[in-house]
Amino acid sequence: MNKIKSQLLEKLSDFKQKELPENALALFIDAYHTEIKDRGKVKKSCVYVVLGLDLDGHKDVYGFYTLSQTISFVMFI
Repeated sequence: MNKIKSQLLEKLSDFKQKELPENALALFIDAYHTEIKDRGKVKKSCVYVVLGLDLDGHKDVYGFYTLSQTISFVMFI
């Protein structure tokens, strides 16, 4: 289980460091409310997903972020 977790965390780290492509045409930011487990406790949170569309019409996920509902989305941006 720890091996799988470390591999996922490594992929997540690589994903979060991905730069925005120069040919990005538009970004779409969407959110959904869910419950997540954080430090052994389940709490309500928002998951923000950033989708991009490039000049060739290809879509890609540029990022996703979880934030506590007590933090405003303006602070996220």
